[in-house]
Amino acid sequence: MQLIDFDSLFQEKLGSYIQKHKGEFTEGEWEDKIVELYQQFIEMPLESIQNSPREYFRQKGTTELVALLKTYVTENIVVPDVLLDALAKTGYNLEIAALLVEENEVLQNYAIDLLQADKRIIQSYFYILKNRQYSVAVKANIATQLEKVATKLIQPLYKLLHTDGQEYAIELLIKAGERTEKLYNTVVEGYRMGENKLLYLKFLGDLGDTRALEFLYNDIANEEIGYILFKEMKYTIEKLGGSYDILRNFSLDEDYKRIQLANKMEEELRKQKQTEGQNNG
Repeated sequence: MQLIDFDSLFQEKLGSYIQKHKGEFTEGEWEDKIVELYQQFIEMPLESIQNSPREYFRQKGTTELVALLKTYVTENIVVPDVLLDALAKTGYNLEIAALLVEENEVLQNYAIDLLQADKRIIQSYFYILKNRQYSVAVKANIATQLEKVATKLIQPLYKLLHTDGQEYAIELLIKAGERTEKLYNTVVEGYRMGENKLLYLKFLGDLGDTRALEFLYNDIANEEIGYILFKEMKYTIEKLGGSYDILRNFSLDEDYKRIQLANKMEEELRKQKQTEGQNNG
């Protein structure tokens, strides 16, 4: 199977163009020009394939396109946009869906991007969300796709609660407008278990149920909690309409010290750039 590194071909032509037209465009103009040149490149016949890159892929069947995608990924060569465009035009098919069971996260994500929220792949998505062998990145990509149709998936999403896909189900249910007692109790239970307290604090804030204020006021008063958890609790309390103004000394907290140092360095960099700008002006 012929594998052509179209990205390298374009970069070569782009480099020659930049050298030839050095100093003719501003940085912003160059950005637009590069897009324009790329569009010309994918429509321009290349001697090596006797065709344009777009037409080269357009003429291939689904089986060959999927095989090419797998080869580009496994050979660590940039996947051409025109290959993905050609695959997208094939619509839902089992050959693309089969990429979800490849032991390659990149291929799995390409499959999700191509299949999007097609109703024929939803059941497979739910399987993946509760399966530990799939990465967080793959599951997050699926959740992004499911968000488009979450209001049509309410009951299946509730069935994901109390599985390894629970946190994705909660997020999607909240975004779909669900505010049931079952959902609230599941979020409170997840928060109290403490395995991912920061995420469940976000869920509590998004749910908007002020009953959570009672235990949040009690928890934030615990002087053993760290700076980051304290800040997230305070933010959630405020999001729910409450307030907490008692000051706390976190000078010995490692997270607090790292954040303060980062803020100081950022401020010094800002001042340095400001000074350089004044001197140049």
